[in-house]
Amino acid sequence: MYTTVSSWIRARHESIEKWTKIPVEKEEDHLVITALESLLNNQVSGSATAKKINDIYLRSLVSGHRTSVSFVWGVFADASRWFGASHTQQLVDLIVAIKQLPDVVDKAGHVVTNGGRVIWRELHDFGWIFFEHGLDLDLDTEGSTYAEWHVQAPGHLNSHTLAATSMQREKSSKVARTYQNSTDTAKTKTGCLRWTYRQFNSVSISLAERLSQDISRPGSRIVTLIPNSVEWLLLLSASIISKNAIACLDANMLNKPRHDELGRKIIDLQPSVIVVENAEGMSAAEQALESLDLQDLVKVSLSDKSIFSHSGSWLRFADLCSPVTDQVASARIDDARQDDPDRDALIVYTSGTSSGIPKGCIRHVRDLATYTVQQAWNLPGDTGGKRALQTANFRVIAPGCALKAWYGGATIILTGRIFDPVKFLDAMEEERMTEVVLLPAQLYAIAATPGFELRDKSSLRFMMSGGDIIFTWPYWDGIESIPFYSGIAPLGRPSPGSRVRLIGEDNKTVERGEFGELHIQSDSVFKSYLAAPDKMDVVYMDQDGRWFKTGDLGMINDAGDVYITAVVGRPHPTLGQEPFAILRSFNEKSKSDLSAHVIAMHGPDWVLGGAIELKTLGLETFPTNATGKIQKLDLLAALAGSSAFAS
Repeated sequence: MYTTVSSWIRARHESIEKWTKIPVEKEEDHLVITALESLLNNQVSGSATAKKINDIYLRSLVSGHRTSVSFVWGVFADASRWFGASHTQQLVDLIVAIKQLPDVVDKAGHVVTNGGRVIWRELHDFGWIFFEHGLDLDLDTEGSTYAEWHVQAPGHLNSHTLAATSMQREKSSKVARTYQNSTDTAKTKTGCLRWTYRQFNSVSISLAERLSQDISRPGSRIVTLIPNSVEWLLLLSASIISKNAIACLDANMLNKPRHDELGRKIIDLQPSVIVVENAEGMSAAEQALESLDLQDLVKVSLSDKSIFSHSGSWLRFADLCSPVTDQVASARIDDARQDDPDRDALIVYTSGTSSGIPKGCIRHVRDLATYTVQQAWNLPGDTGGKRALQTANFRVIAPGCALKAWYGGATIILTGRIFDPVKFLDAMEEERMTEVVLLPAQLYAIAATPGFELRDKSSLRFMMSGGDIIFTWPYWDGIESIPFYSGIAPLGRPSPGSRVRLIGEDNKTVERGEFGELHIQSDSVFKSYLAAPDKMDVVYMDQDGRWFKTGDLGMINDAGDVYITAVVGRPHPTLGQEPFAILRSFNEKSKSDLSAHVIAMHGPDWVLGGAIELKTLGLETFPTNATGKIQKLDLLAALAGSSAFAS
């Protein structure tokens, strides 16, 4: 860490010289650093520095020339990271002053924007940089009218960004009512609950302290059967701080037809704590678990209604969140930072489509930390994200979305207990949502909502969706466009920190351009299965570490792009290999029909060398591994004796 302003300034100038290539941008960036030096040395005010920075960029902005105004925000974040609380006040003053500058208008009379945001007032809010320090400023003393900073209470600026926004009314949350008198509490006109990072962390730490001291010991497991809510986010956060593993289960398992399923999972998980939403959930949980020996199980309800009708055996969630002293909170955080990378942190269940029975997958601390950092959705220094959390929390996507949002300092938007396309669109417009992850079915529902075309979607900058099921066989219908230009679309390249290799039939690594089974190595690969930790036949160890066998047959080209094949290769005297298809059934199509259509779809360079049905190989179904992937090497072995494959 840089210990002085001068050392940080010097490092920033050196970085600009090394990395900034465009002369005009280099000159502007150097001038910005010089202006910040005067501010950090208490030589000028925040408002004077804001005016200076505006003047530096003004000529380029007005003329329409390339400029790097986003450089300013990255520098703010970096300065706060290195200096901590010592210069927070100056940076707050500067950010507020910059966002109050007049709009920049170009020569044509148009307001200048950057990434669709008006310069300077609509650029990213970087409240997260005060995460460790958290000053509360009364702007009225400076005559400021900037009351929309994160929609805080009038005249009060909390310099944290929002950790979470819930579209549920504040009165629906007992924890929110407990903290309602806090000066940090901020509400929109519609009464939605909003918590800053400091508020959220305060309750998370209090909850973690209670979990650690009175309810469970580190390494225990917490089971939740609750809908998406701020309370669920608090439990996720507190489980990390208290070093407990959390397993988020489908609350519908509290319905009587699924009691047996819930009982099996509880037996597998052996939790110390179980959390339900309300009195109905309490009754259902007791019915489902009455035959199990769970004397030490701590039972918690989010609601306080009828809490004492259950023999006093249930605890109120809000009672577990009572504030702790600063000294206790500091000690709890210090302890949380000394974590075991191999500790179980999260347990998620598969859908069960491959084996018919959902399997619990254990994810450890190293796994989650790697996943969170490896695939960050925000650019460095960009903390203006407002991310909708739409998927049910028992899906693997939900905890990942939350962790990535917190890592990047983004705001999590909860649009409701369950997904509702109208509520989603309302939240998108009201909160100016920037990022969303949607399942294909959710995406279809949103697009089919009446009035969807008229909704303001301009704030969205990132959307992710999974692959959908193909309901029709596409090879017999025309296509209107090709989503990948020039060539066959690859799967991608390994993420930083990951390794891949392809293993051939001789169990040796193949060269680039050759086919083999794809094996991956990464700290983000799940640890083991819950019920059978020693029976991971898709995982093995060698001198290079721990590898996961995907079951996919693939190829890596010279550029490092990974391809997954849908066919196997047949030896060819000239080409080396040619594609050979194995189908469950030809469905009354001939081999010549298949070959002709492949040529029509992909061109003569992709002629199909042959095709065969499973029954010809003596197989009824495709051989699969433990994850449900087709074992293409096993198919090759079955093909080896086939005259159709050898010819």
